[in-house]
Amino acid sequence: MLRVDLRSVALGDSRLNESQFRYANLARSALGGVWLENADLTTADLRLANLDHAHLAGANLSRASLQGASLHHADLRHANLRGANLDGAQFTGAQADRATIWPEGFGPDQRHQRGINENGT
Repeated sequence: MLRVDLRSVALGDSRLNESQFRYANLARSALGGVWLENADLTTADLRLANLDHAHLAGANLSRASLQGASLHHADLRHANLRGANLDGAQFTGAQADRATIWPEGFGPDQRHQRGINENGT
């Protein structure tokens, strides 16, 4: 999917692995528990989206807008968050690893303060 407007859509627990959501507007969407492993969410608008327990391993979230998004217990292992806007995003219990690519300036101290579990695998 490219450049689609899915604001406020409810896709919780859906299986959307390897989907294409480049430039998609998913602001305020209910995506709790959604499976988006290896999905392309480059430059997607995910502001205020609920991504609690989302499976985002290997997803490309580069340059995505995640301001105010809820990512509690989300799986971010091997995800690419380079250039993503994470202002106000909530990550308590989120899983990450050494392969997760974070935005510049989003260092280990910030990740720890936001409750991200980096298991080092």
